Amino acid sequence: MTALARLSVALTLATPLGAQALIRVPADAPTIQAGIALAVDGDTVRVAPGTYPEFIDYLGKAIVVESEGGANVTLIDATGLFESVVSFHAGEGPGSVLRGFTVTGGLYTGFQAGGISGFSEFGVVASPRIESCIVRGNRTFNGFAGGITGNATIEDCLVEGNSSSYAAGGIAGAPIVRRCTIQDNHGYDGGGLYLFGGRVEDTLIRRNSATEGTKGGGVFVTSASVVLLRCQIVDNTAAANGFYVVSSAGIFAYTPGGAALVVNCTVANNRFFRPDPPSFDDCGGVGGSFRIVNTIVRGNDGAQLYLGTGSLAIFSDIEGGFPGDGNFDADPLFVDAAAGDYGLRPGSPCIDTGALRVPLDPDCTRSDVGARYFAQPCVQTRNGSGVNPVILTSLAPPRLGTTWTGRVDASAIPGAFLSALEVRTALDAGTPTPWGELLIGGTTLFAAARASTGTFDDFAFAIPADPALIAFEAHVQAAVRAPGASTLTNALLLRLGQ
Repeated sequence: MTALARLSVALTLATPLGAQALIRVPADAPTIQAGIALAVDGDTVRVAPGTYPEFIDYLGKAIVVESEGGANVTLIDATGLFESVVSFHAGEGPGSVLRGFTVTGGLYTGFQAGGISGFSEFGVVASPRIESCIVRGNRTFNGFAGGITGNATIEDCLVEGNSSSYAAGGIAGAPIVRRCTIQDNHGYDGGGLYLFGGRVEDTLIRRNSATEGTKGGGVFVTSASVVLLRCQIVDNTAAANGFYVVSSAGIFAYTPGGAALVVNCTVANNRFFRPDPPSFDDCGGVGGSFRIVNTIVRGNDGAQLYLGTGSLAIFSDIEGGFPGDGNFDADPLFVDAAAGDYGLRPGSPCIDTGALRVPLDPDCTRSDVGARYFAQPCVQTRNGSGVNPVILTSLAPPRLGTTWTGRVDASAIPGAFLSALEVRTALDAGTPTPWGELLIGGTTLFAAARASTGTFDDFAFAIPADPALIAFEAHVQAAVRAPGASTLTNALLLRLGQ
């Protein structure tokens, strides 16, 4: 082989500069930490199902560590190792991702978290991404949280059964938390979360507890920059020993110079316990400095609200009443609070009574009050760039357990002799065709065609009475056939409701 040929083969076999490698555990590395050691920035360490009795450190690397089978079948278990299960101690950022693991068995006696530690003992704070994980059964004695610390983005996770004798049971830091459940954690302050900043959205915070510190059985806030949006803070507890005042069993804020923001939340049925008779300023609901909008505060022990400087509450359902624009005091008609279902029943006074200057609910109506909106049927017209004739309309709201009817105005197409309608699962941005723009995509749910009347052509289909379909979106488009051509109509978005 000539030198040129050898060079050509070498270049062909070489890994391109910057290419990302996939490292499989245990096929390529026997442990997860061994896989991390082999990885460089941009690589993925993919882990087979199983239980891995180890603790891991990302070593400052911007890598993805993910499971093949998900958190229920892939565990990182540090039981008996007396360490944080996962460490981000080199200031890792969002390029460092942990996805699809159960993180359990962590026990740390120092400053770090028992489960996932993003605070180093040298003051370095990490901001990794934690996705679709279960963080369960971890402890710390002097760290800020038993479960997770740092400024991580935490999405679609379950954080439960963690504890700290110093601060939060579940999560501490300035995280971005979305679509998580934080439950059954125990801490000194902030049983569920201890927030120095950050934002928590669409999250269930329940059955957490704070002891002795009594500040925030559910959430303790220390920065006016904190935002709680569409969160349920319910069934949490705070227990006072001796003469401590219970600042709040639900949410408490100590934010000198400002007030944190609570929007479209439900703060309900939070309890406190103390050996002495309750004080007038013991609070089961919301205590401290907050700006409260579109929020339900009801059924908590003691005071529902005990607000500090700079606070306000507007367009909220507050037991016992509270001054502020749009506030009211009425039974919200929860679906079944005793069973933990804090959704709204038909006829709730919280439906369509939120502030006017906030975004509409997903069902196109005025914002509801509380964390879980009451999904009403909704129809929206979609027409891409606008080249299709707007001749498809809805004759009935897409309500569960009813028949929906759509109408094509075929009189707009001279010589129309055939109309067709199709319902699919996705919206298309507008794919050009000879007949106009195709505006729907995904899987076909319903299709029908009929001889056109030349005027109004109606199509109907039954919507199942299945609660699982609430807020489901279907996308409808029609076509009309005339001599020599077909014409695509506008599309309709149908959001199913009650």
